[in-house]
Amino acid sequence: MTVDLARKISNEVLVDHFLKTLRKQHKVDQRNESSLTQLRLETERIMRTLSLGTSATISIESLVDGYDFNSTVNRLQYELSATKVFS
Repeated sequence: MTVDLARKISNEVLVDHFLKTLRKQHKVDQRNESSLTQLRLETERIMRTLSLGTSATISIESLVDGYDFNSTVNRLQYELSATKVFS
């Protein structure tokens, strides 16, 4: 597996995690391309932050249907989610 492919898969792991969190917080399950693009860009930032620290916060205004999205993920949560994909 190449480094780029692993990075993309890792990014999608975080996107899926945050989509689940969004569903729990706001009871919405909308996957429009604009929202997903915003989420993917922020998860790339989150991955860089987690590589240096133990937790990271995501905050996107008006992500879906006018709802602001805020969430925190720690390195352990991320690693557990990623382990399920890579194993």
